[in-house]
This record gives sequence, C-alpha cells and structure tokens, in this order.
Amino acid sequence: MYTLQDLADKTGIGLQTWRKYAASGELKASKVGRSYLVWPHNFEEFIKSRNSGVYKRFYLYNVRVPKREVIRLSRIQERIVAVILVNPGSTQREIVDITGQVADAVRESGIRDGIALVFPHHTSSAVYISDSDRSLTGDFTTILSELAPEGREYAHDLTDYKKNAHGHIRASIAGHHITIPITGGRPDLGVYQTIYYAEFDGMREKEIVIKIVGE
Repeated sequence: MYTLQDLADKTGIGLQTWRKYAASGELKASKVGRSYLVWPHNFEEFIKSRNSGVYKRFYLYNVRVPKREVIRLSRIQERIVAVILVNPGSTQREIVDITGQVADAVRESGIRDGIALVFPHHTSSAVYISDSDRSLTGDFTTILSELAPEGREYAHDLTDYKKNAHGHIRASIAGHHITIPITGGRPDLGVYQTIYYAEFDGMREKEIVIKIVGE
C-alpha cells in the first residue's frame, strides 16, 4: 500500500493536495490514525479518472502496479470445509490435540495458499497453539485452575444452573480461536507448534468449525 507521501514523491503533486483528495473521498483511502493508506489499484483508478495533462502524463508514462500487490478478488475462495465433533469423554476438563484433523480439513479443501479459521461454537471451550510436549499441557491446566478455581463465588453461577463460570473464564484466558496460514495446501506451522482444543465444561458433544479462505 502507498502512503500519501509516496504518491507525492511519485507524481510531484503536493502532499497537501493528496490529503485533500483522500479527506474528500475523491481518492479511495483507508484512514489509519492521522494518516491515509492507498491500495495501488485505487491509486490507478484515481489517475485514470483525472482529465488534466499532468495526471494523464503520469498515468501514461509512470504508473506500473506490480502484479503481486494486486488482490485478485475473483480468485478468492471461501469454504466451510469441516466441522470437528469433540466428545471429551467422562471428564469436564480435557485438552485434545486436533492438529491432524485441521490438516485433513485443509487438504480436503483443495486450497493451496490462504488462511484457516479454527473456531469452536462454545464459550467454555478454546483453541490455541502451543508446544507439542504434553507436559506443558499439564502445566497450562494447572495455571488455569489457579487463576480461575472451582468453588469460588462467581456472580455468573448465581444465575446459571450449570455453575460453570470457571470454565468460561479459563476459555477466555486460553484464547477462543486461532487463524493459521496455509502454504502449499498444508497448515504452515512451526516444527513443534501443535493445535489444541481445550474443553472446560465437557461431558457433552461440542463442535469446532474450520473455515478456509484462499486460492
């Protein structure tokens, strides 16, 4: 993306003039704090729309938008490719490695490069990335139990018969969902990075949606 200073440097047209165009909406730009950022294709469209000679000359002789900077929206695909059903068994709390299931979903989607959202449909569950060493999972469980212990007086438990406030709080601390990169049709994870599903109020079936966007 270009800053307004980039456009001023490229065209020789003053920075204040570009600010006026961005503020008025004549130039499509995204405001970030006190600055503006402009996509290359929006800059090109703006140049094409100008009638004065200076803009026309600049468009004819200087504008060259690198292809890799252009987002080809027509080729972007979006797919809900999998719903993982998790049954944590006979315990209310369990942490499950779901890396393989996420990788299977990515492969079956046919998408080579993009991102995958792994999103549990529950507020007492979490999906997070950590080391493959399972002893660290035990350490994490211990820390969460200390931060949000059972048996404490929670306001939520006065109104909810399940009395699972500790589960909601632990899920919030662990992190509800993740987004991971896809490269070459596979999750682009580090050597030891593992995707975990954490259940803090189980003993019933839960679901995790995996939504993949890419090309």
